Amino acid sequence: MSNLIFITKDVLRNDYLKVYNHNSYFNTPNISKLASVGTVFKRFYSSAPTTNLAVISMFTGKPIYKHGIKSIKNIVDYNFDQTLFSYLENNGVKTFTLWSKEFEKLTKGNTNVFHENTEVHYSPNYGVEIAPQKFAFSERNNKDNLSKNNLLEYFFEYIKNIEKNGSSPWFLWCHCPHVIPPGKSYGSDIDYFDEFVGRIMENINTQIIISADHGHQNCEKGRIAYGYDVYEPSIHIPLITPNYFNAPTIDFPVDQSQLFNIISKQQLEKKDFIYSDTRFYKQNDRKLSIIRNNHKYIFNKSDASEELYDLIFDKNENVNLLIDNYPDLERGVSYPLNEVYFYPYWQEAEKNYYLLKSEKERIWRAGNIFDSIIEKFKTIRRNLKKKGLSWLISK
Repeated sequence: MSNLIFITKDVLRNDYLKVYNHNSYFNTPNISKLASVGTVFKRFYSSAPTTNLAVISMFTGKPIYKHGIKSIKNIVDYNFDQTLFSYLENNGVKTFTLWSKEFEKLTKGNTNVFHENTEVHYSPNYGVEIAPQKFAFSERNNKDNLSKNNLLEYFFEYIKNIEKNGSSPWFLWCHCPHVIPPGKSYGSDIDYFDEFVGRIMENINTQIIISADHGHQNCEKGRIAYGYDVYEPSIHIPLITPNYFNAPTIDFPVDQSQLFNIISKQQLEKKDFIYSDTRFYKQNDRKLSIIRNNHKYIFNKSDASEELYDLIFDKNENVNLLIDNYPDLERGVSYPLNEVYFYPYWQEAEKNYYLLKSEKERIWRAGNIFDSIIEKFKTIRRNLKKKGLSWLISK
């Protein structure tokens, strides 16, 4: 195995990158150059729209449902049979992980995927607040006079030292934060990210893979941020690899759990079903997405509702094909969907719906009634706390 840097960026939507979206506001020449000599995965999906679950899936090679983890509290004591880090270490590859400081409390204790010999390193931050919208370095009480945009400089110097002082082969996972410069919005730092990739391409003797842990909703479907939905903006993410498969693009759906074999063995399998899960199986606010060919099925645990979308014909997921009678709010009536909505693939959609629902029934676990009541109570308490009303339930 050659030296390899796996670079991911939190909340990186693929439409931020020119190679995926020619109309993108951002110029990403370095990433486009990397893509021109590698392979671009057009339909690559996060296994979960949250960092904890996505990290587990990408480094264990298994979708979330296969682990049988009950809830977030069970991860610390959960022992994975094999992870990418343990596989590489056991095969003579030295492994490293490089994160910004904000992830130390947010994620490391909730993933447990590293080998005992993996060097896990966090950038300094001197008291930065732990919150997704915050930045890696604080300008307050900054003893080393670090500038606001120096996180990537710190990352680059750390990587340079690995190459200088380490022996080959080595593997580094470098995870960039939600927002690199201070006080900016999601997606505002893509030019910084592209420059960082360019510096590595020019100065470090390594192969490079670029991806994300998950994306985010940019007000699509009235949603903001990420974590609670499995719609395309949250889970359809970029993946650019070296040309392992002698193809400039991969057009069929691929899920994040397949990164294990892509990185370790340069192997890729075309799967029948692609999964994305918002929660572990006992949690109430769980949503499960399963994709087969062009169709995506979503099951919402909280109300047992279902959704079905044709991702090619209706790329924005505007029309749930399972709605028999679509309401016209202005007229105060409903119309049969197949009479007012032109869709030429009803038979294929029906066939895929039953296949996808059958697969959902095969893999679904929910816990017992007592577990559901407890999780529902926790959800209510959490929502009240967000609204400053937790005192209502403490009495």
